[in-house]
Amino acid sequence: MELNLNLRPALVFLGKLISSRPSSCADED
Repeated sequence: MELNLNLRPALVFLGKLISSRPSSCADED
């Protein structure tokens, strides 16, 4: 269960980064 708590903020953090600059992701690919 502890993992879930750690994953929740991790997913939000990743989502924020992706949402902040999705161009970077596409550019990298």
